[in-house]
Amino acid sequence: MSASPRLLTEKTIELNFTANVLDDLRSTIHPRAYAYGFSLTYEGQTGLDSTVDAPGGTQVIGLQLKRAKDHPAPNVFGFEFNNNRWRDQHNLVWLASARNRTPPAIFYSLTCISNISSLAGSSPDLRPSTFLLDPFPIGPINDRRPHDILVDSVARTYKVLSGEPLARGKLRTWKDVLAGIKSGDVGVEVEEFRESLRKVSPLESDQEVWINAKVGKRRVNLRGMLIPQSRPP
Repeated sequence: MSASPRLLTEKTIELNFTANVLDDLRSTIHPRAYAYGFSLTYEGQTGLDSTVDAPGGTQVIGLQLKRAKDHPAPNVFGFEFNNNRWRDQHNLVWLASARNRTPPAIFYSLTCISNISSLAGSSPDLRPSTFLLDPFPIGPINDRRPHDILVDSVARTYKVLSGEPLARGKLRTWKDVLAGIKSGDVGVEVEEFRESLRKVSPLESDQEVWINAKVGKRRVNLRGMLIPQSRPP
């Protein structure tokens, strides 16, 4: 009996793309940059998987990593989002983005690789295959259903589908985002970011009023990756 082919998981994409991010941080920001994984308890409270730290860094961005679920046409890749158990993931990502707009600090990370063979062919560098999407223009989605994003990897464009297009636009490359972090055009101060995440929390408080007014009661499940960085001198 032949072995079943291994599935390409989001964790696999996360591990390999994080390695690329660390390469960039260590070569351009701080030689001792490192990845840090959260405990299961903290992950359950906030949905965050890990951080990538540059010691002494003050800038942070958040990434919600996604893998391509299909490859329907040449250069076109399909991604599914808002597909967590509670069907509230996008609103939580959007809320984090809404609280970190100046400059933008939250992105969907979309890697245009749909199977293990393509991953092996692209390794060790996933950066040319990965694009960053600002979730804020999509707006809240309150129907509690998964939705699709179609990405054209050559035109670097995206289209969000829900029966009809919800949003469309241009994507950023990781190189674009890294340059923005260095210039201060992307990312937010670490303490500001932490405060914004405290406001997107499962605890009822005065800070919850704004969020509940936007999307109602919900369970927190923000999955992502924080990347603190140093501002340029």
